[in-house]
Amino acid sequence: MAQMIDFLMGPFFAFSALLMILGLLRLFIITILDMRAAFRNARDKDIKFSKIIMETLIWMLPGKYTVNTSAVFSMISFIFHIGLIIVPVFLFEHIIIWKHIFKFGWPAIGKNAADVLTLISIVCGLILLGYRIFSQKRRNLSAARDYFFLILILVIFISGYLIPGETHFLSFESRMLIHVLCGNLAMIIFPFTRLAHCILFPLVRLASAIAWHFPSNQGRELNRLLYGEEIKKI
Repeated sequence: MAQMIDFLMGPFFAFSALLMILGLLRLFIITILDMRAAFRNARDKDIKFSKIIMETLIWMLPGKYTVNTSAVFSMISFIFHIGLIIVPVFLFEHIIIWKHIFKFGWPAIGKNAADVLTLISIVCGLILLGYRIFSQKRRNLSAARDYFFLILILVIFISGYLIPGETHFLSFESRMLIHVLCGNLAMIIFPFTRLAHCILFPLVRLASAIAWHFPSNQGRELNRLLYGEEIKKI
């Protein structure tokens, strides 16, 4: 098992990380190029980019554009996403692995802060999972992949939090194996699933703004440029 963990934390981690980075970079570049082509074909090019940037930042914060029934869900989801980004990227142990493989790193957050954020993320993740299961509205909007992504992230956070401690049902090697295996899996599927929205979300508002400036009879072309397919006739 020790050799398997070394492999997952070494060569396989390098492969997973590079695949995630290159995959996200590919999506970002393709989206930029498609939007550039759409903008060049737009009849009205008077687009207020500063306003769009401000609206994008506002949309990223919960509260203003959420209705009362989903305000709590949005706030919990927002907090969950903060932990989802900060803990994996700025955890000291993760940065050490990155330095060992790629020979560079960045400042880490303190252990206490990482532990608190991890616990908060676990609690928020469990609440979101329960909300999807017990709320009919959310259950109707959730696909199997939504549950899979959320459970995968929860397994990563819970197993990572339990690694330094003592448990009676899993050995240290088992906890470490689960954590690194699920972590690498998450990096591999990241660019190919809806998880990539964290990279592409800022471009959504800009794409919408360009669409409003596009001639109405060319809506199909805009959709093809942005999404690679035409809108079907209703």
